[in-house]
Amino acid sequence: KVCDEYHDLISKSQVASSAKHAETVARHLGSLLLGSVADRLKAKKRLLIVPDGAIHRVPFGALPTSFEGEINRQILLDTHSISYVPSLSVLRAIRSQVSRRSAPAMDVLVLAAPELGPDASPLPNSRKEGEDVLALAPANRSLSAFGVDASRAFVLGGILKGYRYILFSTHG
Repeated sequence: KVCDEYHDLISKSQVASSAKHAETVARHLGSLLLGSVADRLKAKKRLLIVPDGAIHRVPFGALPTSFEGEINRQILLDTHSISYVPSLSVLRAIRSQVSRRSAPAMDVLVLAAPELGPDASPLPNSRKEGEDVLALAPANRSLSAFGVDASRAFVLGGILKGYRYILFSTHG
């Protein structure tokens, strides 16, 4: 019930009185969900959430970092990297797949400023963004495709799986 109340409060436009109520509910909800591990959270930077039921509706990043004392406007997203997995069995499967996977041979693949036809132009600064990212990677462990080379055929040709990081700098 508290999860739903908090979700409803933060989903609506706020006036000062309802914002104050949302902070109170957030502190109560944070205490219910994380109070027993609050001391251990301070020493950690990563938080993995495996929600169930109504907890799926809780934006953990918006919960306060402190559940007691004076109201603290700092939220978990300010202090933690937060990830979600649907279940522990999914997490196990992901970790198992990752452990069997060999490391990619290459680091960075950049596709930027593709030619999208006569009615569309590349995003402004798309090429520069791609070049800036490439400058961060060793030249012998990166590849780029700009303009006509940054094509659908290039993307679907199977080359992507050999790269750890891929940048698409184009229209969505």
